[in-house]
Amino acid sequence: MSINGALAKTVKRLHGGALAAVVVAAIVVVSAVGISARAWLGQPRATAAAGQAVEEVGITAKQDGFTPAQVTRAAGRFRLTVTNQSGKDGLTYRIYKPGGEEVYRGQPTGSADWSEEFDLPAGQYVFSEVNNPAWLFYITVQ
Repeated sequence: MSINGALAKTVKRLHGGALAAVVVAAIVVVSAVGISARAWLGQPRATAAAGQAVEEVGITAKQDGFTPAQVTRAAGRFRLTVTNQSGKDGLTYRIYKPGGEEVYRGQPTGSADWSEEFDLPAGQYVFSEVNNPAWLFYITVQ
């Protein structure tokens, strides 16, 4: 059962009183902490996108680079999400193959955080920030 389904069932059972509000708050907090922890650890998570599950790989940009430094994943569509904690604005991200062939180049719009979906064929890739050459995140697609 989904979190939403469990939440609806619990609220119906408790008939909306103060205890129901506590349960709702607890479920929301536990859900948010679980999602943030997976994103922070760079672990994939499934997200709904147009009726199809898309795995998310979350990384964090810090002053000294990306955390984590690498991920290995199965071939198929995924969403790469960057949380910018570097204190820098105007970042430009790119994905390239180790030989130098650029696969993607783009910038966050509006916010310092960034997210984009990719469907990369099997191989090795490097995600970097153009003006910070030491910031490298290695993606292995199998």
